[in-house]
Amino acid sequence: MGHRFRGRSRTLALAAAVTIGTTGVAGVPAAHAQERQVPQLPHVAEAAQLVDAIAGAIEVPEPPKLPNAPVLPVLPSVQLSELPDVHAPAPPQLPELPVPAPAPAPFAGAAQPPVETPAGPPVEAPVETAARAVDPNYVWRTGLPARVLAGKPFAEKVLHRVPGSFHDAPAIPAESDAARERGVSLYGPGTPVYVGDSMCTVAVAGYDESGRKVAITAGHCGAPGTPVASADSPQVGDSGTVVATNPELDYSVIELGSNSEVSRTYNGVTINTVGGAPQRPGTVVCKKGVASGHTCGMTFHEWDRNNISQVCAMYGDSGAPLVAGDRLVGLVTGGFFPPEVNLACHTPLQGALHAPTVSTRMDAVMSDIEGRDAPGRGFTLPE
Repeated sequence: MGHRFRGRSRTLALAAAVTIGTTGVAGVPAAHAQERQVPQLPHVAEAAQLVDAIAGAIEVPEPPKLPNAPVLPVLPSVQLSELPDVHAPAPPQLPELPVPAPAPAPFAGAAQPPVETPAGPPVEAPVETAARAVDPNYVWRTGLPARVLAGKPFAEKVLHRVPGSFHDAPAIPAESDAARERGVSLYGPGTPVYVGDSMCTVAVAGYDESGRKVAITAGHCGAPGTPVASADSPQVGDSGTVVATNPELDYSVIELGSNSEVSRTYNGVTINTVGGAPQRPGTVVCKKGVASGHTCGMTFHEWDRNNISQVCAMYGDSGAPLVAGDRLVGLVTGGFFPPEVNLACHTPLQGALHAPTVSTRMDAVMSDIEGRDAPGRGFTLPE
């Protein structure tokens, strides 16, 4: 190919020379120009003959022929009027179901013991225990949804004790079982209690100046005269009665009966001091309640009556002890937002996405108790 293109260049140069030779030079007679004959260039003719010979030697194959396409049969035309009339069956009419009215959603309020399984994601294989035989709330769950919602997907089982809570609740401690075997209920910081039909948590238990055994919990759990039983030893029966409340500070005093014992340590929580200096913003405080167990959070604000923190709490945690180390600084009473704003801490998967918790300061509670001529005055911790 390269040789062919170089041959073409030479042919063009020779043709230009021939043209100049035949036309002559200015001032030269034409007759003299005709007498000069241009010699033949044999190599140009030979190159053309060689190109023609090569072109004739190349055989160009014919393109392959495609097989004939099959002839499709011609379908007869059908008129729409000739088609059968087919009607799809009408969908069945579903009955209209009544829409239930939305239930109120108080935060960290008292929890009613359910008759049926609490609503929520399905959880399988409840593990029967002696406690479940008398307490329908005490249910072990082994299903994956329950374990995941409790933040413990690899645990063997988790405990549910309050409707609507998916936390792994505190189990009955050994000290409570030992007391139950003696025929008494043990009360201390974090003991879950039934106050009538409500479920709450005890902040602290001890003695008053008259030597009576008393416990303190949230005021909205029950009115004076309401019977109280430990949810960790319900087999013992009622072992106390609400004797005083203060709706403004939201605390109540429970006078315990002869079938009870008190302790400053209960299920991992120990109280050595009650009250004390206010918590500064940023201080971490913790609580332990029957619904959401042991949780901690940062203090946002504290004044003469209340502490506001980001501690996780919900229904059933009312009355739970709010502690800074081994010092009882408050008792859980509710949420920072109104009851219609349901932002309770139902599962640890929420992280900090829940309402701040309001707790009544124990300094305010103790001061009010000391000003009353009623059970609880002169409160002291057990030895």
